[in-house]
Amino acid sequence: MATSLAKYFGEALISLKYRNMKYYCLAAAVSLIGSLMQETMIAWVAYDITHSAAVLGNIMSWFMLPMIAANIPAGFATSAIFSGSQAALQAEVDDRMCGGFYCHVL
Repeated sequence: MATSLAKYFGEALISLKYRNMKYYCLAAAVSLIGSLMQETMIAWVAYDITHSAAVLGNIMSWFMLPMIAANIPAGFATSAIFSGSQAALQAEVDDRMCGGFYCHVL
């Protein structure tokens, strides 16, 4: 299993041999860290001001709302697009995760 994971991650990191892709991944990581810091600080300040878990939960819910609103239609669109090739897609995922071996118990 370790060799199949190494092979999978080796294939996943091939794009990092390009300089522009390295810059893009670094910028995306920095942006993500900044966004998470901003969410944490807004929640922290709101809780510090109000001392209310309800306000904190409400603020964090508003941060999650765009992700939830985008994921539901995206899931329906993905299933509509890939419904015919779902078996082939699942076989490809199983092959990559198991290293080409039959890994199901039954």
